[in-house]
Amino acid sequence: MKLLLPIILAVLFVLFPVYGFAADTVIGDVMCNVTEWMHGTTGEGLATLAMIMLGILALFNKISWNVAIIHAVGGVLIVGASALVTSLGTGGTGCL
Repeated sequence: MKLLLPIILAVLFVLFPVYGFAADTVIGDVMCNVTEWMHGTTGEGLATLAMIMLGILALFNKISWNVAIIHAVGGVLIVGASALVTSLGTGGTGCL
């Protein structure tokens, strides 16, 4: 019974690969829009403000330095995710 849902989803993704890969669908377009926001000027501005606030909070000992470093590394990974995927040589068509 526990395997029923994954099997059904696998069969649906095989029968309808467009929905499985989110290509040329409404959901795919929304994901591309969110990606463009994150990598555009809006995302850069928000990331800059977040890093400034993170540094100020760590400076005044409101959060620990370990938490600040973890969040900073996470922000770098989010901003650099498209470059990482491109360097892996996926060869697919993406949003950016």
